[in-house]
Amino acid sequence: MNARPLPFAMSKQEALSWLALALCGIGSVYLALRLFTGDGAGVDGDTARHASRGLIVFVVAWLLLRRRDTTPLADERDRAIAARRMQAGYMALLLMLLVGATLLGLDGWRDAIASRPAAWLESMVMLMLLASLTVHSAVGVWHYVRDRV
Repeated sequence: MNARPLPFAMSKQEALSWLALALCGIGSVYLALRLFTGDGAGVDGDTARHASRGLIVFVVAWLLLRRRDTTPLADERDRAIAARRMQAGYMALLLMLLVGATLLGLDGWRDAIASRPAAWLESMVMLMLLASLTVHSAVGVWHYVRDRV
């Protein structure tokens, strides 16, 4: 049995999956709350600054993970998991875009969509992208945890 703590027993790809899940999950929830519980104006400058700080945290953590370990970045298991999570992320994005495009064409939603500013619609598309990255990361974490057990 390996006595090393769990963060040090992870492969690079697993650690990156956990990091991406944390940052994308927090970002998705924050953006969804701003869009659906706020004034409906979309993302302002303050929210954009928070997003850029999150991106900086991700890049710094990724660089630290790369420097810490000299093992290869990915092996066969990591490549298989990457293929599954990429497929899940793309399917989630496709589903969200199809549902969004369908809602745009429904009569009951036209007035609701027309009442929103362009910044809100742009933020909604960004939420779809961020949510697909969250699904992508969550599927990777799920496969790594399932593989570990």
